[in-house]
Amino acid sequence: MRPTALSSALASSDASAPDSAVGRKKIHLAELEKLEQRRRALLAACKQKEDLQSMQRFVVENDRNRTLQALWSRTLELLAACRKANQTNGAVIASQRRNTTEALGVLRNEPQEPETYGASGKTETTGQYRALAEV
Repeated sequence: MRPTALSSALASSDASAPDSAVGRKKIHLAELEKLEQRRRALLAACKQKEDLQSMQRFVVENDRNRTLQALWSRTLELLAACRKANQTNGAVIASQRRNTTEALGVLRNEPQEPETYGASGKTETTGQYRALAEV
């Protein structure tokens, strides 16, 4: 999968790059929302339900030369790829945030609680703290 602008920005050393990518993402999301409203209005005008199954049925029933079906399939593929990229970027952001929080804790000389996995498979803290260095 091709890296998204946001994933590239997150990997960048330019601190303003993610903000710029998020700004562009908001513009694209607004465009998608307008298209979704138009799709729902089209189905409502044809007295169809507004769900994706009804849209698929509508496309199949009204696509004489299969152009619409190909475009609708490609749209769904792109939306799935966007969803996956968004989840991946969210995980990267969460990881970076956790690393930053841990680094700040070290700099502030706060006790570090290592996470371990218990028998239940959930993370547990040991309750034992150790300083990395004495000042």
